[in-house]
Amino acid sequence: MMKLIMRLQIAARRLKAVTSGDVLTHVIAVGIGKRVDNHELETIASPPKEQNVFHVEDFHGLPTIQAQLLDDTCRGKHMS
Repeated sequence: MMKLIMRLQIAARRLKAVTSGDVLTHVIAVGIGKRVDNHELETIASPPKEQNVFHVEDFHGLPTIQAQLLDDTCRGKHMS
């Protein structure tokens, strides 16, 4: 489990580096589990952080944020 967390953190940092350029991007950060570093999620997510950072206790909790994620991503709610 720890190796998976480390790989996800590295991937998130790479994504943040790629998306910090001039390309129009919107990053939503989703933390799963009890050992989530909320500060890291806020670092990864696009502003406003309160709308782009999500946390669920386990994978069974994903349906609780599904509607909002679909609305934000599929309808381009935050894209200008």
